[in-house]
Amino acid sequence: MKIKINNQFFEFRAAPTVKELIQHVFPSGDFAGMALAVNQTVIPKSQWDSLLIHENDQIDIIKATQGG
Repeated sequence: MKIKINNQFFEFRAAPTVKELIQHVFPSGDFAGMALAVNQTVIPKSQWDSLLIHENDQIDIIKATQGG
């Protein structure tokens, strides 16, 4: 299954949850300051464990960084 994450395609064997998808992209497990949208709808962190991603979904991940 192909899923587009930040304009780049990734392959998954089965439909991942939001949390599984993020763990694949950011294996460090540091989700602080991170926001995610599925098909231009922001998904609250409280739904990351249960919301399944479907083929051809467009995922946008934003991670805040420090600096000035």
